[in-house]
Amino acid sequence: MGKGKLVLYLMLIVVFSLPFISAQSEEFKIYSKTDLNVCSCSSIVNTVIIENTANIANSYSISTNNPYVILSQNTFVLKPRTKIAIKEKITIPCTVKEIQDVQIIVINDKNYQKSFTQAVNSELCNNLIIQPIKTNFSGNPCEGYVSEFKIFNQGPFDENYEIEVPDFEGEVNYISNIYIKSKAAEKVEIEFVPKCSLNGLYNSQVNIKTKTTKLSAIVPIEFNIEKNYQYIIESDEEFEICKEESISIPVKIKNEAEFSNFYSFTLDTDSFELSEEKIEIESGEEKIIYLHSINDALELGEGEFEFKSVSEIGEEEKSIIIKHNALDCYSYNINLEEKEICVDEDKIEIIINYTGEKSTDLNFYLESDEFFTLDKDSLSFEKEDEKSIDIEIDTENINDEINTFVLHSNVEGKNISESHEFELSILSLDDCYRPVLSGKTYVKHIGDVYRQKYLTLKNTGIKESKYDLSLESEWVNLPVNQIILNPDESKVFPIETWAENLESKGTYPIEFKIVSEEGQEFHQSLNFVVYDYSFSDLLKEFKCFIGLGIALIFLVLFLILSFLNRKNKKKHYGFISLVFLSIFLIFLNLNWCFGYYNEFYGWDYKETITVSDYDCVNYFDNETCQSEFYIRWNEDTTNEIDLEKYFFDPDGNILTYSINGESENISIGFKGNVVRFIPKKDWYGTEEINFVVSDASEYSAKSPEFSLHVINTKEFYLSDFILEKHNLIFILSMILSALLFFVFVVMYMDVEEDDEYNKINNNSDKKNNKIKKIKKLE
Repeated sequence: MGKGKLVLYLMLIVVFSLPFISAQSEEFKIYSKTDLNVCSCSSIVNTVIIENTANIANSYSISTNNPYVILSQNTFVLKPRTKIAIKEKITIPCTVKEIQDVQIIVINDKNYQKSFTQAVNSELCNNLIIQPIKTNFSGNPCEGYVSEFKIFNQGPFDENYEIEVPDFEGEVNYISNIYIKSKAAEKVEIEFVPKCSLNGLYNSQVNIKTKTTKLSAIVPIEFNIEKNYQYIIESDEEFEICKEESISIPVKIKNEAEFSNFYSFTLDTDSFELSEEKIEIESGEEKIIYLHSINDALELGEGEFEFKSVSEIGEEEKSIIIKHNALDCYSYNINLEEKEICVDEDKIEIIINYTGEKSTDLNFYLESDEFFTLDKDSLSFEKEDEKSIDIEIDTENINDEINTFVLHSNVEGKNISESHEFELSILSLDDCYRPVLSGKTYVKHIGDVYRQKYLTLKNTGIKESKYDLSLESEWVNLPVNQIILNPDESKVFPIETWAENLESKGTYPIEFKIVSEEGQEFHQSLNFVVYDYSFSDLLKEFKCFIGLGIALIFLVLFLILSFLNRKNKKKHYGFISLVFLSIFLIFLNLNWCFGYYNEFYGWDYKETITVSDYDCVNYFDNETCQSEFYIRWNEDTTNEIDLEKYFFDPDGNILTYSINGESENISIGFKGNVVRFIPKKDWYGTEEINFVVSDASEYSAKSPEFSLHVINTKEFYLSDFILEKHNLIFILSMILSALLFFVFVVMYMDVEEDDEYNKINNNSDKKNNKIKKIKKLE
């Protein structure tokens, strides 16, 4: 066979043997899904087909690397050209969310192996998918809201779904379990009714769980609740209040919300109180509470306070300002002008001072009393009015000196009343006009031609009266015989005395007779001490001053001798100074002379007359004292006033001033508008003058009367001071005497020591001189 034929044969063999080789290499085939969809907590069954493509029978084994896969059989035999379907069950535990790909391995008995991989897609088989429809809400409190959403079951099996709404503040209505078939969806509706107190943003949620796959989801629910707890409070903005009577201010509260609510109230004042502090009002209802005034706490005049309301649901706060004007509407005072009357009077006057802002009628009545009777039982008053009523008194039958009666009053038509208790004293006529004469016991000496003294007469009664004064005395005269005095008023009046006709010194009582205008007669006496200016009486009168002068002389001598004794150390100086000191102490200890002097003059400091030169009413009437034309200044001083204060010219012309007449005791000078008053030295008293004013046109006018009052300034007299302070002077003299005696003793002892020392030194010197002489002789 040639080479060419050999090659041809070989090529034919290869071509015809190729199908056999292919059949041997493809002994079997595997068919199955390459993508599997399965969920947790579920199983899926898949079919794996193995086909024996060989021309001979083969045995096979099948396995997988995935623990969650179970095959229906693991070994089998296939005849040529036959197939087998192997069940593949994939079960995913609930705790496993994702699994790895599944690998299927098939091996024949010739150890020929094939494998393929299946991808497991767990997402596509999620059986809990939520689609929100209506989960955001906006509205008013206490309203209901329906939330909607869909649940999709994409799983390959039916599923039960559990629904829960946790911790929702309010009411919620829903179905807690829903059954949804595979590949189906269900719409869920949940009704929310939030608590009425909620407002603003509020978040809630719906929890959904699958019973089989244990999946869970949350649906957020959002609420935007307006703070709308609408209610209104209303009241008049301003009230007029009478302080004497209570008032109730109405305040209306209306609940405009769609639910009932409680409301609490407060006030920021102590002048009003609430009728109720908390009330419940239904939806659309209105109620009224009252603010009652507390009269004792109200202050007169305008004021305001805040009324505050807070709703229990929603804590909605509202307030209004209420203004009020508290008036003294019906205020009045009842005064008894005369709390003492005379026995000859038969009525008293009661003054009613009505200070109220509103006109009204006042009613009056007395408690049962047989001696008192009202002349009126009612009076009408206008704003700020004053009227009076009389109470008639049966003074003929009344016996008590002090009587008590009660007057009741009330405001017509008002619950306002008062009671006034009065004490009324009924005095005798003597007590009604009783005068009291006072003054110290005066001293005169025999031979005085004229002296003027002053006494005081005081009306201690309750009625004004004119008093006539008289006395019987040859040496005392009354320049003033009549004095008019108001109740409790005093006046100083002078008396003139002559002592030239008196024969002896002594005490002379002078009796004054005082008769009131109504005929009451009173007698009072005053003692005068009269002494003679003989030399012996003069010594007695001034012995204390003489003794004090002698004592001072001896004191000076004592000091001089003490100084000499200290300087010259002479013993007789010390002895003489001791004598002078003893005499000084004797004079100082004569304290009885001060007592005698006091007794001799008859000074009684408990009964001294007090005449104040400052008291204008002793010289002028009350109207003059209150006038701008009353001018006063001190004795021995100059006073100036500007007359422009009292005069002016409408045309603006320059004015010139002069005095009308002359002043006896006061020098008056002008410098422009200023007038200067210069009284005489040591003069004091009163004068009355008029000024004349004129302008360039020579038109003149006369001023009102100016009352000039120069006030006496008190001089100091040593004798008066010594007599008044004689006890103090005696104590000081004793202290000074003791100190001087102590000084003298010390000085005297010092002198004695010096004398002893000098004696010793002299004796020593004598002995030394003797010794020196003896030595010289030797």
